[in-house]
Amino acid sequence: KTINVRDSEIAKLTREDVLIIDDLNTISIQIINPSIGKGDYEFALDDEFGTYQTQGIFNNLSTGLHTLFIKDKLGCGTQQYQFSVVSYPKFFTPNGDGENDVWKLEGYDKNFYTISNIYIYNRFGKLIHTIEEGSEGWDGNYQSSTLPSNDYWFRVVLSDINGFSEEKTGNFSLIRK
Repeated sequence: KTINVRDSEIAKLTREDVLIIDDLNTISIQIINPSIGKGDYEFALDDEFGTYQTQGIFNNLSTGLHTLFIKDKLGCGTQQYQFSVVSYPKFFTPNGDGENDVWKLEGYDKNFYTISNIYIYNRFGKLIHTIEEGSEGWDGNYQSSTLPSNDYWFRVVLSDINGFSEEKTGNFSLIRK
């Protein structure tokens, strides 16, 4: 008799193996390191007992916490990896109507991020606001004065429970009518 033995193991996934793209309202997670183990793997998102797929690519994710499940097809086990998708609004309108009145990160979870530093700058690069942890966001004021409609820039530095730090920069518009 011929017996075929296939080498397999539970996946070993680290933050360096994952690419999170959050550009132009298309958010994806992609396994970029094909050598996450000696197995044949399939992937599911947010439901360990849900539908698995052969590709580790998921598009149009909502902001917030997610869990990626990687299951070895030969039954060696399932690895899970928690991550957060954070985005920011392209504009805000602090007019007191209850919608878009403050600028803040979307999908931020204080239990997932151990450190957060969020800085808002004017078009000349002057720091005009720092969003503190637990804050509701920025209301469009500087030193108790209302700032005009304009473009503003931000810099965000986040450190997560996995020990990974990331920095995001960009701009947004403050609109007053």
